[in-house]
Amino acid sequence: MISYTIYKMIHIFGIFLLFMALGGVTLHVLNGGTKEFANRKMIAITHGIGLF
Repeated sequence: MISYTIYKMIHIFGIFLLFMALGGVTLHVLNGGTKEFANRKMIAITHGIGLF
């Protein structure tokens, strides 16, 4: 069983990844980006890992 501190750090890291991905999408849209963005897959992966 993992300790409470490690459990908490994993969750904080997940929240960090989630907000980092959402921030990346927001900046992309504000700069006039389209759906044909080359790094779209990487942002989606980061968002999915953060949610997991």
